[in-house]
Parts: sequence; structure tokens; C-alpha cells
Amino acid sequence: MPELPEVETTVKGLNKKVLGRTFVDVWTDWEKTIKKPGFKMFKKEIAGKKIIKARRRAKNVIIDLLGGYSLLVHMKMTGHLLYGKWKKDPMNDFLHVVFFLDNKEKLALSDLRKFAKVELWKTGDLEKELEKLGPEP
Repeated sequence: MPELPEVETTVKGLNKKVLGRTFVDVWTDWEKTIKKPGFKMFKKEIAGKKIIKARRRAKNVIIDLLGGYSLLVHMKMTGHLLYGKWKKDPMNDFLHVVFFLDNKEKLALSDLRKFAKVELWKTGDLEKELEKLGPEP
């Protein structure tokens, strides 16, 4: 399970690689990974959103987007985020959500056990929800 330091490392890597990039499209082979607002609406809403910054709250990766939205990713037990170019093949069968970016690169959620979750929130609503987690360590 990614622990807090691994989540922090993931966020630092995202800030180096994806700041200023725009989501062009999203693909999934497991729609249940998208918990909020449901895949069809998620796909419609995420397209055209520009990445402002990545941050961490507890073990959640939060990617703030232009227009008042935030993408929350919880990697759970076996999930991790990948950045680069590739095609779906047997070597990466565990890619369940792939975001296509405006620079032709991809940001993907790989999760062997399919426990990870992805949610799209209005940033203000997400902040209220995250307050319930208590203080950061």
C-alpha cells in the first residue's frame, strides 16, 4: 500500500511532469474506478481542464484544475500513477484509467487489485470534505 511518503513522492513527480498540461480525453476499462460523478459525466467534465498543481491530503493525490475543479486519486493498496507514452499490452494489463494530455503524453492509474478510486470534485466541496479527515501529521 502506498504510504504517506510514497504519496508525497508521487505528488512531487506530478508537479515536475504535468503542471500546465490539459486533459484531452480519458479512457477506462473499469468504470467503477471513477467513483464521482460516474464515468460518462467524468469524461465530459475532465476534457479541456488544465492542471494547476498537484498536492497531497492524507494519502490522497489531489490535482487542482483550472475552473474550480479538483481531481482526487486514492491509490489504495496496489495503485500507482504512471506518466509517459505507451500502448495497452499484456505488460501493462493493470492500467485501468488513462488520461490523454495535450502534449501527447499519458497519465495512467495502474492498479493490480482494482481498489483505487478517482473522483472529480468542485474544489470548494472537496475542501469541506477533506476537513473531516482531521489535522495533517
